[in-house]
Amino acid sequence: MTQDRYSRQSLYNPADQTEPAKLAGARIAIVGLGGLGSQVADKLARLGIGYLRLIDHDQVELSNLHRTALYTEQDVNQAKCLALAEHLRAINAQIEIEPQSDCLADDNLVDLLGGVDLLIDCTDNLPARALINRFAVQNQIPWVHGAVQGWAGCAKAFLPGQACWACYNQVGSNLDKIYTSPEACHSRGSGNPAKFLSTLEHKGKSFTFLEREDKASISNNRVAPLAVAQVAIWQVDFACRVILGSEVDSRLYYADVRQGRFSKIEIKKSQNCKLCSQDW
Repeated sequence: MTQDRYSRQSLYNPADQTEPAKLAGARIAIVGLGGLGSQVADKLARLGIGYLRLIDHDQVELSNLHRTALYTEQDVNQAKCLALAEHLRAINAQIEIEPQSDCLADDNLVDLLGGVDLLIDCTDNLPARALINRFAVQNQIPWVHGAVQGWAGCAKAFLPGQACWACYNQVGSNLDKIYTSPEACHSRGSGNPAKFLSTLEHKGKSFTFLEREDKASISNNRVAPLAVAQVAIWQVDFACRVILGSEVDSRLYYADVRQGRFSKIEIKKSQNCKLCSQDW
């Protein structure tokens, strides 16, 4: 049955007959099971990732359904991790699913993020990303970041020894405030790529980013399903490349889906980074 299931699956090296086994042996933790997390989990389960840990403490809301995968109206008010786990098991009974209804905190990082080959950030807040980044850097674990607000989205693979998420703070003073202020850390969805990429533009990068309408949609906490889908595809691509040992582009991928604009931005490792410049 396994051979038939993946007989028409094509990935990165058609001549490599070990790819299905590599995917089956992979262990991945997904943090955040909303628009991004549900779509990422859906695709990874169909690709045959052998173990998926699903981490989210929230419940499914009716307003989630326009941008998420698999959830139905019958799942509303149910725990996201349990509802998604049930759907994934129905899609692929050959893989292991571990739901975890919990929030990331200093005292549970080992339990929630340990014992996997890759972490995928599908969260909507800065504190969670900071914890993922710190754990990944300290334990030399690759992780994939994704964020969406309005019609804008970005994704990036963080690999051991390269620039980490905390290196973003070295780009400029405006970005420092976005990523370190108490107001930002307690604002739901505050880690949106629009602010980040606008800052890079002000620093001389020749990119065109959000229009006024998009900035208004961001302030209203609206999310375009097509932007979510684009970022989720990037995250799955990065994840598969890491697992399979294929070449991974370390640049940050950015999309303004509404305008059809795509950019790849290099983030250099900061020698002054308070996290990844240390020896762990």
